Amino acid sequence: KFLQGEGFTRDEMEKAGLKFYQRIIFPIFNLSGECVGFGGRSINGAEPKYLNTAETPAFSKGSTLYGLHLSRRAIQDTGEVILVEGYLDLIKTFQAGFTNAAATLGTALTPHQAKLFHRFTERVVLLYDGDTAGKNAAFRNMEVLLTQDLQVEVVLLPEGNDPDSFLDKYGADGLTGLLKKRESPVLFYLRMSAGDKIPERSADRIAAARKTLPLLLLIASPLKRSEYLSTLAETLQLNEEALRSEFQKLQ
Repeated sequence: KFLQGEGFTRDEMEKAGLKFYQRIIFPIFNLSGECVGFGGRSINGAEPKYLNTAETPAFSKGSTLYGLHLSRRAIQDTGEVILVEGYLDLIKTFQAGFTNAAATLGTALTPHQAKLFHRFTERVVLLYDGDTAGKNAAFRNMEVLLTQDLQVEVVLLPEGNDPDSFLDKYGADGLTGLLKKRESPVLFYLRMSAGDKIPERSADRIAAARKTLPLLLLIASPLKRSEYLSTLAETLQLNEEALRSEFQKLQ
């Protein structure tokens, strides 16, 4: 309204980057606690549903994690960060007492964002919706985190729930219980690629192992790879030595 009063048109304001009308505004801060940008959620059905500040010298959405300036100490204290998908997911988890959380800015996790975690922890717990989109996001972001030599665990909410609805139904105790059921990246990948269940037939178990083994190539640490190979062999009831031999062929 001020700019309109000064004679600027809406088109001129949009070209200058002021696009956040009829949206809930979320200020975005850097690690120093300085506001560097904004996210806006549509309240009238307009697309896109979420809109971020344009890239500037001070703000890059691929290099910033929402809420990390507030959660950094809790992340160090707990030894892990809970990574959720969006602004409202983060706000709800904070309100429920899970203050070691951070969120991406409505985009896929980038290697630069993943590197930020090394400053505070080596363990990242992905807490995503259990629908197809949430599973796909977990797949993508898990791979990014593994290539950055981070320890990854995955927790999917029951289908039809996001952190907001889940916490409304089950409260903080419910989420605490769900977080205890976290899966390693290998078991998550295996279960999801096999149709949400562990195969029973021998041929299917061998095929599942071959499909999962390339994931281990993303892991830099030989000790982690060895641990995951043991887990995979035990889960699929396969000979561990033979499985390791199969993996060596991929390297």
